[in-house]
Amino acid sequence: MKLTEFIDKSNIYFLMAREWSEVVPEMLLDLQESLVIDDSTPVQKDILRRETSHAPFAGRGVAYPHGTSAGISELTVALGLSRTGIPCDAPDQLPCNIVLLTLSPEDAPDKHCRILTLFRSLLQNPVIWADLIEAETTSRVLEIIQAWENEQDEIDSAL
Repeated sequence: MKLTEFIDKSNIYFLMAREWSEVVPEMLLDLQESLVIDDSTPVQKDILRRETSHAPFAGRGVAYPHGTSAGISELTVALGLSRTGIPCDAPDQLPCNIVLLTLSPEDAPDKHCRILTLFRSLLQNPVIWADLIEAETTSRVLEIIQAWENEQDEIDSAL
């Protein structure tokens, strides 16, 4: 499984939100406008319900909100980036710069875990983390992710 199987130029967003409460609605609206999801309301309610018991903040400026819905037929991913960072209740009190939103069908809620593991591996490299935040185009974001995947393929083939 590769991140680029789920992330492409159409679901990479440069966030306009200034508060955390605006982030998920903005990303869901973008997915709805691009016809990836039909109705963002049930998914948004599920995400907000989850956030009351499991905060999506991983620290280091990263958040992983997740939701499930009968209206989602396959794993859907959106990547949101904020150069300035969005204030949030992260354990380290750092603003959020990178948001990986995952939406799963109700009957397959766990597939997103593999994507999260890959994305966390990508972000372990501080240069990649900074490059993603500084990227000015969706093409550049995708290039950064693809270069990392190619590097991982080379490492895997050498083993």
